[in-house]
Amino acid sequence: MTELRAVTADIIIKLDPPLESTLNDGTPVLVRALRLYADDGGRGFRLQSYKGSVALRRSRDSTLWRKAFHYADDLMLTPELERKIDEAMSMTQANTVARNS
Repeated sequence: MTELRAVTADIIIKLDPPLESTLNDGTPVLVRALRLYADDGGRGFRLQSYKGSVALRRSRDSTLWRKAFHYADDLMLTPELERKIDEAMSMTQANTVARNS
């Protein structure tokens, strides 16, 4: 009998340099890292959720960012952030296949 195992992944991607994006309410943020949660249902890893480590602007009209970062789960994905997520998911899948071979 084949044993079925649930495989999950907690993936952290550091963005260097950080990327600008917005929260769902339109607030501009600077994204320093992405934290991805994925699971493997037997057909490859699928993204379940993500959060961004973000900083807000110092004031409404400022071009400077605050030094404090916090995780936000209402982050709008830019094409660049989506590309970073796709790369991380592909690498996670490849590493899992290589480890299990």
